Amino acid sequence: MHNMKYPDYVTSFTGQILFRFLSNLADHFNKNTFWIKGQYGLYLKRFNNVPTDYLKMALQDYLMNELEWLPTIKIVTKYMHARSDFKQHWHSVPLGQSYCEHCRTDSEGKEGGFREIFFYGYRQTLQRKATAHYKGACTCDLASKSVHQSYIEIVDWMRKQDQFAEICVSYFDPDQDRIITAQEQSRYYWQQKIDDGIIRIGDTEQGENDQAVYPCWDHPLWTSVFGQMMCDTYGFEMPEKVRKDYEKTRSAISKYTAKRKHKQRQDSRNKISDGYYVPPMSLAEAMGAKKKDEDSKQ
Repeated sequence: MHNMKYPDYVTSFTGQILFRFLSNLADHFNKNTFWIKGQYGLYLKRFNNVPTDYLKMALQDYLMNELEWLPTIKIVTKYMHARSDFKQHWHSVPLGQSYCEHCRTDSEGKEGGFREIFFYGYRQTLQRKATAHYKGACTCDLASKSVHQSYIEIVDWMRKQDQFAEICVSYFDPDQDRIITAQEQSRYYWQQKIDDGIIRIGDTEQGENDQAVYPCWDHPLWTSVFGQMMCDTYGFEMPEKVRKDYEKTRSAISKYTAKRKHKQRQDSRNKISDGYYVPPMSLAEAMGAKKKDEDSKQ
């Protein structure tokens, strides 16, 4: 099979894999070359974005383990998508392209495409100052092909609402090796945290940087379920004492959730065993058909 001659319309390695698969189907179900050519264009359009090694393996697996009758392309597609190792981004992201570091949401750059925007200023719809969160399409090559409005256009629209507004856009910081969210760049956001007693400005008398912020570990938010997430976001190292309280909180919530689910299951069983459960009424019963039938028998 590897030495087979391919027709002129097969011009890629992906095409060769698909042609061999269709040739197998044609031999098995007595189809001619015109059928292969007609199916080939459909298969190439559907699977051209799947890596060749995976495509070859999956189609061979289908021929060996799934083939019972001549499948339509819909059936083969459904089989492929149902595989646990099939990646959904093969539907939309070309193999040779990826989202940029500023907008990707996975390590491979196959998911993403949006930049986050934080706004604090005068909002004309509310007739007062307020915050707002938006998302706009990134300007990288892949994201710019989407139908969504660009984050630059959204920022321009925001600026027209209030030329003095504070507007921040998420970006990737190579030094921290992470995306800096729009909100955490905002002076308003940090001032709110300071006012709430969650963080504080550094004290030079304690040898701290007065241009940096430090956590107020005695604030209950740090020992709540959000504590570790906040530490990861802001780059703080949680002290051992705080961590113990944080773990206690998580443990208590897990136990509470487990008890609540157990109680719900127990209540359901009790209702059924005590005779509270009533089977749903059939459509015929609801329409009075059963009663009419009983009346006719009398």
